[in-house]
Amino acid sequence: MVTNKVKAGGFVTRHGSKLLIAALGLAVLPMALKQHKSVAHSVGEALTSYATSRVEGPENLVETQHYILEKTWIDAPDDFGMGGAIEAVGDEVFLVTRLGGFHVLDADATAFRTLGWAPPAPVETEGFFTRRQDKATLGYQDFEIRTLETGKTELFLTETRVNPDGPCVHVRLHRAVVEAADLAVALPDWETVWTSNPCLPKPGAALPLQAGGEMTFLEDGRVGLFLGDFGNDEYNRRAFTPQADGNDYGKVIAVDPETGTAEMLSKGHRNPGGLTVGLDGRIWLAENAARGGDEINEIIPGQNYGWPVETYTTNYGLKTWPVSAANTGGFARPAFAFVPSPALSSMEVMKGSDFERWSGDLILGTLKDLSLFRVHVDEGDVVLTERIETGIRARDLTIGASGEIYVKADRRPAVLRIAPQDGAAPASTASILAQRSAGCLACHSGWSAVAPNLDGIVGRKVASYPGFDYSNGLKSVEGRWTKARLEAFLKDPESIAPGTLMPAVDMTDDEVDALIEALAAN
Repeated sequence: MVTNKVKAGGFVTRHGSKLLIAALGLAVLPMALKQHKSVAHSVGEALTSYATSRVEGPENLVETQHYILEKTWIDAPDDFGMGGAIEAVGDEVFLVTRLGGFHVLDADATAFRTLGWAPPAPVETEGFFTRRQDKATLGYQDFEIRTLETGKTELFLTETRVNPDGPCVHVRLHRAVVEAADLAVALPDWETVWTSNPCLPKPGAALPLQAGGEMTFLEDGRVGLFLGDFGNDEYNRRAFTPQADGNDYGKVIAVDPETGTAEMLSKGHRNPGGLTVGLDGRIWLAENAARGGDEINEIIPGQNYGWPVETYTTNYGLKTWPVSAANTGGFARPAFAFVPSPALSSMEVMKGSDFERWSGDLILGTLKDLSLFRVHVDEGDVVLTERIETGIRARDLTIGASGEIYVKADRRPAVLRIAPQDGAAPASTASILAQRSAGCLACHSGWSAVAPNLDGIVGRKVASYPGFDYSNGLKSVEGRWTKARLEAFLKDPESIAPGTLMPAVDMTDDEVDALIEALAAN
């Protein structure tokens, strides 16, 4: 039996011997502790804690454990329906709509302009569904780009397509190879290199397809494809089972783009929410369940992940999942499962200089939860998940050259760019050690609501850190924090801000000087 462990985790506030309490403004401690919560996701007998980000002050700022993130909206083409994708390559960001419109982000990163690319074929919406909302599940689903050793560039598209002769529906993988150094002026000549089997007849009820088509590039050069179960779960529909080997659905498939030959890597999956390869070569999959039980799985070739006979989900309106089998020990367990379900929609691996502390972490988009999740893994074990509030449904996401996150919004014509505020790096090691030694981090941890983050304090306007309700004493102080003003404040807070709740620190003059120098150097 192959298992991926589910670990217990969380955060513990450490109190130093010298508490630097609520410098630069203070909310009362009980209120702050009430605001600083760890939210538990229980999965069967397993428990993992995850941290929740706060929207700070201005609506475009969000504080996470390591970074203050700035959100910037970029106008994008309207894209009704369930599909479309965004893909960053080098310094360029491309966007494809569900109906096959191609766009690239302008140099000033304020809007997308239309490219002269044609899709492999117009999207066929007739002959299968009749309702508009069901037709909106058909079309182009994912887009990936890579540069070959020859210098040429490969483009890949997945499509959920109706075959009107059936009528039936299946998933296609399209490929184009271009030689132009400037992709924006290329004219891709598409070919269909793989088609899922069998072509599925119209279901008895008009339900979302759960088709998938998420892609990633495997280390051996093949294209990894994540196909959903099209709603066939042996309870709601029974056209086939994701447990069987004779179909491509509810599976992860590896396709050779040169020959079109395919290999099933894993089975027993439901509704795709993302597929990517980590920096260490591990294959990661995000998968949607029904009511609770969305999963993160490490894909090990040849393994069966249990759907629909073993799952942490329950059916809508029930407290159980009505399909089950005796656990024979043959199913691989998830690395992590979410309760309640956030509705996972996409997944990428973080890389880039802007987010060095998150390097190698998984970044997941969600629909229902209106957030991203940062997932830290260690040798295949999920040890931490951090929820990052966005306020939007994320249809797809990609990581830019420096690590900036681009999120294609669902149901609105926009892309959300997320990067550290003003490109600022997190605190240096020297600054962190100095703050820890002085006892600052007990309250100034950077994501606790007790007191504001001290990163970049020297030169910052007094009482200006977003998201904190400063005392009247500090609100009355004009100007910015200088080294001299900080020294005076630490030694005698009332001399700078009468009425502040900040006490004088129990530190020698040398210790105060060392702390201020470390803060100024950050």
